[in-house]
Amino acid sequence: GTISLVGAVNGTINPTTFNVSAGTLDAGTQTLTLAGNTNYSGSRTLTGAVSMGGGTHTFADGTTISGTGTLTQAGATVTMGSVTLNKAYSLASGTLNISAGDTVTLNGGLAFVTGSVVAGAGATSVLDIPSGQAVTLTGGGGVHGTFDNLTVNNSGTINLQTAGVNEDFKLNNGAVLNNVTGGQIRFVGGEQQIHTSAGSGTLNNSGGTISLVGAVNGTINPTT
Repeated sequence: GTISLVGAVNGTINPTTFNVSAGTLDAGTQTLTLAGNTNYSGSRTLTGAVSMGGGTHTFADGTTISGTGTLTQAGATVTMGSVTLNKAYSLASGTLNISAGDTVTLNGGLAFVTGSVVAGAGATSVLDIPSGQAVTLTGGGGVHGTFDNLTVNNSGTINLQTAGVNEDFKLNNGAVLNNVTGGQIRFVGGEQQIHTSAGSGTLNNSGGTISLVGAVNGTINPTT
């Protein structure tokens, strides 16, 4: 079935458990907030602005999320298996966890706000940025965006586009960033770094481009 917002209203779904296994969630022109524990599976359509505003959200292996608008993580705990995100994803706060042996594919791009984390369970947890898609780090306040204990394969674009200085991308606890053929890493705003503050971090530039855009400075300082 379909759950929808009609007109200029916002809606919140907050049972103990909400299973999104079939049908459509349609936020219309407003925001639909999923505030409780939510389980996703299969091919789901989430239309408009859908916010994971609380609870634990679990995406099963093989889940595909499609639809216009943005799916925002803001206050929820999120764990994904092998998931295809055909919808824009915003990591506004918290940690996006990717399970061991699984790949999350960002076919709608990722808005990454400083203070947030994408974390894995080792090298077999993979975040895939396809050609034509972008991960853009924004925010301020001297806090960072972190890739922790996973592999990131970039065939698209990573933008460091924060408001000031010292709002960086960290590669921590064994994180590996592979900037492969066609991939771009762009220092766009302020004075940013790609560096490591805990454990080891590796940046492999294997055919990609790393560039400064405009009047910015950039520093690359992972452990490897």
